[in-house]
Amino acid sequence: MVCRQLEHVILGYLSHVWDKNDWLYKGQHGFRPGYSCESKVLTVCQDTADSLDEGVCIDAITIGFSKAFNLVPHDRLLTKLAASGMDSRVVVWVREFPVGHTQRVRVGGQLSKEVKVTSGVPQGSVLGPLMFLVYVNDIWRNIDLCIGFFTDDCVIWRKIINENDCSQTFLIYLFLRFACFSYRWFTTMHCKFNLSMYDQEPLVIGRRGCTGRDINKEMLAADNRC
Repeated sequence: MVCRQLEHVILGYLSHVWDKNDWLYKGQHGFRPGYSCESKVLTVCQDTADSLDEGVCIDAITIGFSKAFNLVPHDRLLTKLAASGMDSRVVVWVREFPVGHTQRVRVGGQLSKEVKVTSGVPQGSVLGPLMFLVYVNDIWRNIDLCIGFFTDDCVIWRKIINENDCSQTFLIYLFLRFACFSYRWFTTMHCKFNLSMYDQEPLVIGRRGCTGRDINKEMLAADNRC
């Protein structure tokens, strides 16, 4: 109980610092006061409506990270926390929260050897979800796309201004730019996108001429190239 109360104190401090510095990505709608799955949907719908009013269409895809909460490497997480503007003493305290754990499994009456846990954020805790938000917070940088997050599930979309934007090649490029972030930060933990989410057509909203393309195979090939 005392530990959980202290987590709330740290959470309040972090929220204050990041709000003051405008540090958290505005497109992240998960585990934040005033944000929700509904606010994410409203944001996407409003941007879509504005684009339709402008006479342009939108291409969009939905993807998510597979086993994301379990595969956040602690060393990289701490690097990002230290760069977020928080006091170094708080970084030291937070470091003790996910680091230093071991795990083992029981099969029948036999216990395995203990193994050091080097990845993952504590689920069911106050700070655990926030740590994941920190880890994916800079995913939007240097990517000329609109990204709406609800924790580890996201919608990626972009206005289609000309015929080149409307091409199949562009959609693959759009996906590849996003996928490379995943492999830059998650590859050592073998984290990939949830491939079951590819069993869908890209969502195309707007004028005729920008019709749906069957690019699932090309997207999977791009995913494997990162």
